[in-house]
Amino acid sequence: MKQSVLDGVVAIEAKAAGVVAEAKTRARQVRDQVKADLERLAQELEREGKAEIETHAAAAEARKAAAQRKLDDQLRAALGALEKVKTERTGPLTEELTRLLEQRADGD
Repeated sequence: MKQSVLDGVVAIEAKAAGVVAEAKTRARQVRDQVKADLERLAQELEREGKAEIETHAAAAEARKAAAQRKLDDQLRAALGALEKVKTERTGPLTEELTRLLEQRADGD
């Protein structure tokens, strides 16, 4: 081969090596950028997830407190109703029981 052809081949190989090196450098830069973007997105998702958890926890706590208040109100109402029934029914039932016991004692 002529020297000029060999020089051309060497020049092409050198240029190709330069293109490959440049491509590797660019690929490394892109990979680093993608890695940084992914880390940023992961942190953002983590923050959003924590915010969502806090929001749902607060809402659940509010529903729990409301349910507890409702149960307390129902308990007070039930205890009030029980006391009313005791007051209204104990006297007549006691009188009826006393009358029945007196009848038995009398032999009726």
